[in-house]
Amino acid sequence: VNSSYLTYTNVVYLSSIVTSLTYSTNISCTYPRSMKNVLWFSTMRVSESNLTLGGSSSYAARMGIFQDSNYTILYEDPGGWRNTNVPLYVGISVKNETPSTAVLLMKSCLLTTTSDTYTARYNVISGYCPVLNDSTLHVEENGVSLQGRFSLNMTKFVRNYSKYSIDCQTILCNTTLGTCSPNCSQTNPAIVGSGMGIANLTSGALYSDDIKKRQEEEEECK
Repeated sequence: VNSSYLTYTNVVYLSSIVTSLTYSTNISCTYPRSMKNVLWFSTMRVSESNLTLGGSSSYAARMGIFQDSNYTILYEDPGGWRNTNVPLYVGISVKNETPSTAVLLMKSCLLTTTSDTYTARYNVISGYCPVLNDSTLHVEENGVSLQGRFSLNMTKFVRNYSKYSIDCQTILCNTTLGTCSPNCSQTNPAIVGSGMGIANLTSGALYSDDIKKRQEEEEECK
Protein backbone atom coordinates (compact mmCIF):
# COMPACT_ATOMS: atom_id res chain seq x y z
CA VAL A 1 0.00 0.00 0.00
CA ASN A 2 1.20 3.51 -0.79
CA SER A 3 -0.47 6.90 -1.05
CA SER A 4 -1.74 6.22 -4.58
CA TYR A 5 -2.23 2.49 -5.08
CA LEU A 6 -3.20 -0.83 -3.49
CA THR A 7 -1.08 -3.68 -4.88
CA TYR A 8 -1.56 -7.40 -4.28
CA THR A 9 1.34 -9.73 -5.09
CA ASN A 10 1.64 -13.49 -5.17
CA VAL A 11 3.77 -16.27 -6.59
CA VAL A 12 2.49 -18.98 -8.94
CA TYR A 13 4.35 -22.30 -8.97
CA LEU A 14 4.25 -24.60 -12.01
CA SER A 15 5.49 -28.17 -11.69
CA SER A 16 6.61 -30.21 -14.68
CA ILE A 17 5.64 -33.87 -14.67
CA VAL A 18 8.30 -34.64 -17.29
CA THR A 19 11.35 -33.01 -15.67
CA SER A 20 10.12 -32.91 -12.05
CA LEU A 21 11.21 -29.28 -11.95
CA THR A 22 9.18 -26.49 -10.42
CA TYR A 23 9.03 -23.05 -11.97
CA SER A 24 7.75 -19.91 -10.33
CA THR A 25 6.55 -16.52 -11.52
CA ASN A 26 5.48 -13.38 -9.71
CA ILE A 27 2.03 -11.91 -10.37
CA SER A 28 0.46 -8.70 -9.12
CA CYS A 29 -2.74 -6.66 -9.37
CA THR A 30 -2.74 -2.90 -8.79
CA TYR A 31 -5.75 -0.71 -8.03
CA PRO A 32 -6.01 3.07 -7.58
CA ARG A 33 -6.35 4.00 -3.92
CA SER A 34 -9.95 5.25 -3.87
CA MET A 35 -12.66 4.96 -1.22
CA LYS A 36 -14.41 2.23 -3.21
CA ASN A 37 -11.26 0.15 -3.69
CA VAL A 38 -10.17 0.57 -0.08
CA LEU A 39 -13.57 -0.66 1.16
CA TRP A 40 -13.79 -3.61 -1.24
CA PHE A 41 -10.19 -4.76 -1.49
CA SER A 42 -9.04 -4.07 2.03
CA THR A 43 -8.69 -6.86 4.58
CA MET A 44 -9.65 -4.48 7.40
CA ARG A 45 -12.98 -4.92 9.16
CA VAL A 46 -15.86 -3.03 7.60
CA SER A 47 -19.64 -3.23 7.93
CA GLU A 48 -21.43 -5.03 5.08
CA SER A 49 -25.11 -5.47 4.18
CA ASN A 50 -27.27 -6.09 1.09
CA LEU A 51 -29.50 -3.64 -0.77
CA THR A 52 -32.35 -4.46 -3.15
CA LEU A 53 -33.38 -2.67 -6.33
CA GLY A 54 -36.80 -3.30 -7.81
CA GLY A 55 -37.61 -5.78 -5.06
CA SER A 56 -35.60 -8.65 -6.53
CA SER A 57 -31.88 -8.22 -7.17
CA SER A 58 -29.57 -7.86 -4.20
CA TYR A 59 -26.37 -5.79 -4.11
CA ALA A 60 -23.72 -5.60 -1.40
CA ALA A 61 -22.81 -2.34 0.34
CA ARG A 62 -19.94 -1.63 2.73
CA MET A 63 -19.34 1.15 5.24
CA GLY A 64 -16.12 2.17 6.97
CA ILE A 65 -14.68 4.93 9.15
CA PHE A 66 -11.76 6.78 7.58
CA GLN A 67 -8.92 8.86 8.97
CA ASP A 68 -8.58 11.33 6.09
CA SER A 69 -10.66 13.73 4.00
CA ASN A 70 -9.85 11.74 0.84
CA TYR A 71 -11.56 8.68 2.34
CA THR A 72 -8.63 6.42 1.49
CA ILE A 73 -7.20 5.46 4.92
CA LEU A 74 -9.37 3.18 7.03
CA TYR A 75 -8.80 2.74 10.72
CA GLU A 76 -6.87 -0.53 10.94
CA ASP A 77 -8.67 -1.48 14.11
CA PRO A 78 -12.23 -0.05 14.40
CA GLY A 79 -12.11 -0.96 18.07
CA GLY A 80 -8.93 0.98 18.66
CA TRP A 81 -8.22 4.31 20.28
CA ARG A 82 -8.37 7.46 18.16
CA ASN A 83 -7.85 11.19 18.55
CA THR A 84 -11.28 12.83 18.73
CA ASN A 85 -9.88 16.20 17.66
CA VAL A 86 -9.63 14.72 14.15
CA PRO A 87 -12.90 14.76 12.14
CA LEU A 88 -14.78 11.52 11.65
CA TYR A 89 -15.06 10.53 7.97
CA VAL A 90 -17.74 7.97 7.10
CA GLY A 91 -17.90 6.37 3.65
CA ILE A 92 -20.32 3.86 2.09
CA SER A 93 -19.85 2.09 -1.26
CA VAL A 94 -21.98 -0.31 -3.33
CA LYS A 95 -20.38 -2.92 -5.58
CA ASN A 96 -19.93 -2.02 -9.24
CA GLU A 97 -22.19 -4.79 -10.53
CA THR A 98 -25.18 -2.60 -9.58
CA PRO A 99 -27.12 -1.22 -12.62
CA SER A 100 -25.92 2.15 -13.91
CA THR A 101 -29.36 3.64 -13.21
CA ALA A 102 -29.00 3.10 -9.45
CA VAL A 103 -27.63 5.52 -6.86
CA LEU A 104 -27.02 5.10 -3.14
CA LEU A 105 -29.04 7.14 -0.67
CA MET A 106 -28.21 7.54 3.00
CA LYS A 107 -31.70 7.74 4.48
CA SER A 108 -30.58 8.23 8.08
CA CYS A 109 -27.38 8.10 10.10
CA LEU A 110 -27.11 8.04 13.88
CA LEU A 111 -24.10 8.82 16.06
CA THR A 112 -24.10 6.86 19.32
CA THR A 113 -21.75 7.79 22.19
CA THR A 114 -21.43 5.57 25.25
CA SER A 115 -19.88 5.82 28.70
CA ASP A 116 -19.93 3.34 31.56
CA THR A 117 -23.24 4.71 32.78
CA TYR A 118 -24.94 6.53 29.92
CA THR A 119 -25.63 6.40 26.16
CA ALA A 120 -26.38 9.46 24.01
CA ARG A 121 -27.62 9.44 20.41
CA TYR A 122 -27.45 12.20 17.83
CA ASN A 123 -29.30 12.21 14.51
CA VAL A 124 -26.75 13.16 11.88
CA ILE A 125 -28.89 12.48 8.77
CA SER A 126 -32.66 12.03 8.75
CA GLY A 127 -35.04 11.93 5.80
CA TYR A 128 -31.97 11.93 3.49
CA CYS A 129 -30.80 15.33 4.78
CA PRO A 130 -28.41 16.53 7.50
CA VAL A 131 -30.33 17.43 10.65
CA LEU A 132 -27.60 17.84 13.23
CA ASN A 133 -27.17 21.55 13.97
CA ASP A 134 -23.41 21.57 13.65
CA SER A 135 -21.25 23.60 11.28
CA THR A 136 -18.65 20.81 11.08
CA LEU A 137 -21.12 18.34 9.54
CA HIS A 138 -20.57 18.02 5.79
CA VAL A 139 -22.57 15.58 3.64
CA GLU A 140 -20.31 15.36 0.62
CA GLU A 141 -22.15 12.74 -1.41
CA ASN A 142 -25.70 11.42 -1.14
CA GLY A 143 -27.98 10.28 -3.96
CA VAL A 144 -25.60 11.07 -6.82
CA SER A 145 -23.55 7.88 -7.24
CA LEU A 146 -23.00 4.42 -5.77
CA GLN A 147 -21.28 5.87 -2.73
CA GLY A 148 -22.16 8.14 0.19
CA ARG A 149 -19.83 10.28 2.31
CA PHE A 150 -20.06 12.62 5.26
CA SER A 151 -17.70 14.06 7.86
CA LEU A 152 -18.15 15.42 11.36
CA ASN A 153 -15.92 16.88 14.06
CA MET A 154 -16.26 14.67 17.15
CA THR A 155 -14.79 16.90 19.85
CA LYS A 156 -18.06 18.35 21.23
CA PHE A 157 -19.89 15.01 21.14
CA VAL A 158 -17.38 12.72 22.82
CA ARG A 159 -16.73 14.70 26.03
CA ASN A 160 -16.72 12.06 28.79
CA TYR A 161 -17.95 9.22 26.57
CA SER A 162 -15.47 6.40 26.16
CA LYS A 163 -16.66 5.00 22.82
CA TYR A 164 -18.88 5.82 19.87
CA SER A 165 -20.24 4.29 16.68
CA ILE A 166 -22.14 5.19 13.51
CA ASP A 167 -25.36 3.51 12.34
CA CYS A 168 -26.75 4.27 8.86
CA GLN A 169 -29.85 3.20 6.94
CA THR A 170 -29.33 3.16 3.18
CA ILE A 171 -31.39 2.41 0.07
CA LEU A 172 -30.81 2.09 -3.67
CA CYS A 173 -32.83 4.48 -5.81
CA ASN A 174 -33.59 3.99 -9.52
CA THR A 175 -32.91 7.27 -11.32
CA THR A 176 -35.18 6.27 -14.23
CA LEU A 177 -38.21 6.43 -11.94
CA GLY A 178 -37.73 10.03 -10.88
CA THR A 179 -35.75 12.13 -8.40
CA CYS A 180 -33.10 10.38 -6.32
CA SER A 181 -30.99 13.32 -5.20
CA PRO A 182 -32.52 14.95 -2.09
CA ASN A 183 -33.24 18.69 -2.22
CA CYS A 184 -32.54 19.52 1.41
CA SER A 185 -33.65 23.13 1.01
CA GLN A 186 -37.24 21.83 0.82
CA THR A 187 -39.32 20.50 3.70
CA ASN A 188 -39.94 17.29 1.77
CA PRO A 189 -36.91 15.99 -0.19
CA ALA A 190 -39.34 14.24 -2.62
CA ILE A 191 -37.35 11.04 -3.00
CA VAL A 192 -38.81 8.40 -5.31
CA GLY A 193 -38.51 4.81 -4.17
CA SER A 194 -38.12 5.51 -0.47
CA GLY A 195 -40.18 2.40 0.24
CA MET A 196 -37.48 0.12 -1.15
CA GLY A 197 -35.56 -2.32 1.01
CA ILE A 198 -33.42 -0.63 3.65
CA ALA A 199 -29.96 -1.89 4.58
CA ASN A 200 -28.56 -1.22 8.05
CA LEU A 201 -24.82 -0.62 8.42
CA THR A 202 -22.87 -0.09 11.65
CA SER A 203 -19.23 0.98 12.07
CA GLY A 204 -17.38 1.09 15.37
CA ALA A 205 -17.17 1.17 18.21
CA LEU A 206 -14.18 3.51 18.29
CA TYR A 207 -12.69 4.50 21.62
CA SER A 208 -11.82 8.03 22.60
CA ASP A 209 -8.10 8.70 22.90
CA ASP A 210 -8.94 11.54 25.32
CA ILE A 211 -10.52 9.06 27.73
CA LYS A 212 -7.54 6.74 27.42
CA LYS A 213 -5.10 9.54 28.26
CA ARG A 214 -7.24 10.56 31.21
CA GLN A 215 -7.29 6.97 32.50
CA GLU A 216 -3.52 6.74 32.17
CA GLU A 217 -3.08 10.01 34.04
CA GLU A 218 -5.37 8.78 36.83
CA GLU A 219 -3.36 5.55 37.10
CA GLU A 220 -0.13 7.55 37.34
CA CYS A 221 -1.58 9.67 40.13
CA LYS A 222 -2.45 6.52 42.10
